Amino acid sequence: MLVLTKPIGTQVAGNVNQWLNINPTRWEQAKEFITKRQAIDAYEYAMFSMSRLNRVAAELMKKYGKFIHATIDCRLTALKRSTAPQT
Repeated sequence: MLVLTKPIGTQVAGNVNQWLNINPTRWEQAKEFITKRQAIDAYEYAMFSMSRLNRVAAELMKKYGKFIHATIDCRLTALKRSTAPQT
């Protein structure tokens, strides 16, 4: 069984928020895909969910500890979009 303790995409929400606030060049690229309101909402949701993730994980460890053989912090890294022409 795999238990995800936070929604996938929270790192993306953090990155977009950072671009919105301190990297106008990156924000100009991102706003083609997301509005400012959507970026702010996604960041607020991500922060809310991450503020609870350790509590939920700890409760699951207590409840199912005898069945758990490993834990890991999974991070997905975005791949740089290639600008090379597709053949």
